[in-house]
Order: sequence, then C-alpha cells, then structure tokens
Amino acid sequence: LIILQDNWFREGAVNTHIGLCKYYNYISKFIALAGRNPGLQFIVRPHHSNHLWTEIFRKELDSLDNLAISCKDKLEDVFKRVDLTISYDSTVLLESLVHRIPVITLDMGEHKSYSLLWRYGLAKQASTFEEVEMELKKLIYDTHERDKAVKKIERNLHFLNYGDDGMASQRIAEELSKIVTH
Repeated sequence: LIILQDNWFREGAVNTHIGLCKYYNYISKFIALAGRNPGLQFIVRPHHSNHLWTEIFRKELDSLDNLAISCKDKLEDVFKRVDLTISYDSTVLLESLVHRIPVITLDMGEHKSYSLLWRYGLAKQASTFEEVEMELKKLIYDTHERDKAVKKIERNLHFLNYGDDGMASQRIAEELSKIVTH
C-alpha cells in the first residue's frame, strides 16, 4: 500500500488554465503510474474534501481499481497498512519516517526542502515520475533495498530529532485536543 499526499492535486492549481497547468501533468502522470502497477494499492490522502481534480479526471480514476482517495481513517491507522510514502511537499514524509516507512520525494525543481532527508539517506529522491516508479518498485519488491532503506531510517532519523517510538503524531494530536477543549 502506498500513501500519497495531495499537494499535487491542489484546487488552486486546477483552474481555467488546466491545459497549461503543471499539476494537470502531475495528475496525469500519477494516474498512468497507478495504471501500470495494478498490483499495488495507492491511497491519495486529501487535506480537505473539495476536489475539482477528481471530477476532471473522473473517467481515468474510475478505471483504476487500485486507487483510493480517502481521509476517513486516522493517519495513525493508515500508517499501520502503508509500505511506502510518496510525497511532493508534506509533513507526511516525516511522520512516515517516524513509523519506519520508506519515503520517496518527488522534486521536479520547485522544492529543495528535502535536502536534509537526502543528505542523511532518509528519502529516495526522484525528479520524474519514471524515477518514482523505478524507486517504488525497488522499495516494494526488492526486500534487500527495503531493508537497507529502513536501516538508514533507524540509523539516521535522530539527525532530525525524530527518534521516538512511532507515536509522536498521536501524542501531538492528544496535546492539541487538550488545548482546544480548554
């Protein structure tokens, strides 16, 4: 199971200029990647519930049995089922690492915020969807590559001060809930 966050699918980017929009290309390439890998399950984890892009790509999305767009489950529960995270720019990368889930960062030149993850070997870097597909196949199907990635996470995560027991996001949510209710 592979989780993706939805910054590729931002509403503000999908507008009247959709034919020229880089996000249109990202969505198209992602749908093609999912279509070429029917044996893998993908989850797009939306940040909110209004998704114009799902209507624009309805025919393509409906043709895929291996793609779910959902934010129903708590993220902690989703992480229990996830083998890999692919992200464009999101804290889900760090949360995945805390859960010892390998990550792939898709950076097509817009973001360099992953440099620490790359420097410490905590993320596989990809600049095209073809590279994403190559890396995801390694991390899903090659147990040696996956084991190496998890060992790097375990060995180097402390460089980001996230070396905890994998329940950090749950504790943060509990603390925020206390603040909001008081």
